[in-house]
Amino acid sequence: MSEHSAGTGTSSSTSNGSLHMLEKDRRRRIEGPIQVLRGHRTEILSCCVNSDIGIVVSCSHSSDVLLHSIRRGRLIRRLDGVEAHIVCLSSEGVVMTWNESQHTLNTFTLNGTPIARTELSFFCSISCIEISVDGMSALIGINSLENGRPIINSPTSQKSGDNFYSESEETFENAGIDVPSPSICFLDMHTLEVQH
Repeated sequence: MSEHSAGTGTSSSTSNGSLHMLEKDRRRRIEGPIQVLRGHRTEILSCCVNSDIGIVVSCSHSSDVLLHSIRRGRLIRRLDGVEAHIVCLSSEGVVMTWNESQHTLNTFTLNGTPIARTELSFFCSISCIEISVDGMSALIGINSLENGRPIINSPTSQKSGDNFYSESEETFENAGIDVPSPSICFLDMHTLEVQH
């Protein structure tokens, strides 16, 4: 409360009300974490917060995929047997997981019921996942792998002409997702089919 407003002849009830509001604001100030989410025993690999549905989804090396409430910080559900290295959560309540060791992309309901599953070639990996605001599509980044590690393309490996793909690009026809690598593509959240 400024000194100017206190000394302008306002009634004492207004001053007391302002002081009371100031004390309330001071108590509401965040001085530490709002919630501490527990359940993982080792390093967290990935997590995603969706404030529309009030849920946090997370994964680690040693435990299943966990769903926590944002509001209370409580564990809502453990997706038993679901191993993931990247997780994402849509506003429609669909959990998308990437399993690096099996090279599978999966979607589940919040109850853990499988919706769809697709495979990628063992020569590529997913580096990032983003879900659209409407929850109907996912954007994934796919990179090439060589001996389990990402291939880094040098500028000299570019083909001449208008084709902007690098020489190391391949299309994996035997995989569930048939796209060149590296690439970015949109998937339908319920079928995991490539849209674009």
